[in-house]
Amino acid sequence: MTPAQLEADSPRFGRLPFLLAVSGILLLGAFFRFYKANHSLWLDELHTAWCVSGDLGDVPGRALQGNYSPVYPLLIWVWQSIAGLSELSLRTPSLLAGSLLPLAACWLLVRATGSRAAGLWAALLVALDRTFIEHSQEARANALVQLAVVVQVGVFWTLLVQPQGARRRRWLRILWVLTSALVFYLHYTGILAVAGQLGWYAWRALFRRRTEGRPDQPAEYPPRSLVVDLAALSLLCLPALPHVLDIAVRRDEFRSFVGEPKPWTPLTIFPVAEYLAVPLAAWVAAIMVSRFRGPRVEAPRAVWIFAPFLASWYLLPMLAAWPLGALFPRYVLSCAVALPLAAGWLIGSCRRVVWQALLGVAVVVAVEWRDGPIQQYLDDGTFSGHFYEDWRSAVAFIQAQDPQATLPVFLHTGMIEEARWNMTPSKSPQGIALRQYLLFPVTTRLYWLGDRPLAPLPGVPPEPDENNARLIEEHNGAWVVSRGLSLAPFMDASLASIRQQGGEVHVTEHEFHGVFVLHVRREPPGGS
Repeated sequence: MTPAQLEADSPRFGRLPFLLAVSGILLLGAFFRFYKANHSLWLDELHTAWCVSGDLGDVPGRALQGNYSPVYPLLIWVWQSIAGLSELSLRTPSLLAGSLLPLAACWLLVRATGSRAAGLWAALLVALDRTFIEHSQEARANALVQLAVVVQVGVFWTLLVQPQGARRRRWLRILWVLTSALVFYLHYTGILAVAGQLGWYAWRALFRRRTEGRPDQPAEYPPRSLVVDLAALSLLCLPALPHVLDIAVRRDEFRSFVGEPKPWTPLTIFPVAEYLAVPLAAWVAAIMVSRFRGPRVEAPRAVWIFAPFLASWYLLPMLAAWPLGALFPRYVLSCAVALPLAAGWLIGSCRRVVWQALLGVAVVVAVEWRDGPIQQYLDDGTFSGHFYEDWRSAVAFIQAQDPQATLPVFLHTGMIEEARWNMTPSKSPQGIALRQYLLFPVTTRLYWLGDRPLAPLPGVPPEPDENNARLIEEHNGAWVVSRGLSLAPFMDASLASIRQQGGEVHVTEHEFHGVFVLHVRREPPGGS
């Protein structure tokens, strides 16, 4: 069954209007993503900046320390060596990938359904979705993963649904294996997208008679070919297995911020209701009304092919992530694109442009009302919510107030790795590596405080430490930098022993959009 057969009755767009509409949507999406994209890096992005702040040989080890595949940091290292190191240059690959995502979504939907209208609506929804905008503005691999997954899924769809010659089918199989491996190495959890494709493959095999009507027709992508391709994919992913197993052994660490999922989490982790409730309700209502007064309205023709395809893409990776403790938005982002695709398909299946416009506007308003970029702009003047961690201003403040680097800096980030600090000998190789990792927010080439004594503060909140108090006493002061948590109460407890010796201790606090900076100043007895 070809795409033209799937959606033959949907309104048709001419080639030129279609290209103009796609171009306009791409420009709109790029505007949302590039707007104020040079703001301060936040914690996760600072890990990327730290990875590329050293030599090329430092990148893999630093990436692995952060539970990250080295592929994306290596890409950024090469890019920043050409474009220079800045907030904008670090984010540029993600900005470009995110700006192309609406085009990829449109391509996939037009290829799968033959409906240009559906592709345009899906592209518009992706361009306006705050989730995609946020991850496009991050110096992390998420936007590249989303783009690569759409390409990978499109290749898989082509293999299963659209007839191919033997030679082209071989190239498609190679492309699917390579894009699947790319998704995995960009972010290990990206491989969960394959679970959705395998589920849809199984559904197609079980219900092929109903969906195709020709059970005697040989499959374009037989099971033996799929097994061979999965074996090839496994071999490509094998080098990362030790690191993946190491992360899996420590998955309880991640539960501290992932939390225990609820049975309804897959339906709330992304805006399922906002994307699907309005178009599904409209279609059901139209079908029910048409039973009593004509003309008869039928469900979209692709329902038995495309609906299970999208449902598998969205739900099965989440079910696979559940027992791994990875059911967290950032770990299942490869699923999120399925929602605007489903909404675009339902909207584009309407036979009248007016109905399409009404449904499309209703979905856009519902998604925007939930937590859209316009609402975010009204709150803080940005289209994403990452401006809340202004490490750039915090580090610049310390450098301006203490240009001679006379005071030590204590750093508290709330990272799960801080829990290992007190259990790891500080002089051991593991302790030295852990210390370097815990201090990365202030030791990148962008935000540098490494020319003064540095020490991590583990615990939430940290507990008083005699060594830290001694360091403060020796330097007659210190800087304390904390992410998302004021440490003024902690400092009062830590300074108690110093106050007992006489002299004045002054603590002043400054906040930079979620980054707290405490300035501790000690005046020894007699002013000496």
